[in-house]
Amino acid sequence: MSVARHTNLMRTLRLLSATIVSYVFANGLMALMGTGLPHLGMVQTEAVLLGVLVGCLMFPVTFIWIIATRYFLSVSAGMLAVAIAMVIFAPKLVSG
Repeated sequence: MSVARHTNLMRTLRLLSATIVSYVFANGLMALMGTGLPHLGMVQTEAVLLGVLVGCLMFPVTFIWIIATRYFLSVSAGMLAVAIAMVIFAPKLVSG
């Protein structure tokens, strides 16, 4: 495998994983805000709308951060772990 092909493959994998991690993080944030904010006194529909707005803002921010960072694997792994935790624990807020 040539150096150019290896570099292109690494860029492609970095973009693909940054897209997936950013999506899961934004989705987890939306779910957590949509289910958690009503417990703090916010109306359910407003909490969901706020969660969607914040999630849509956080997707490009996290994507750019993951792409721009020097420590790509550690940032991606950490954000993916946090995102999975948000997705797992958000439904538990609804059930009590």
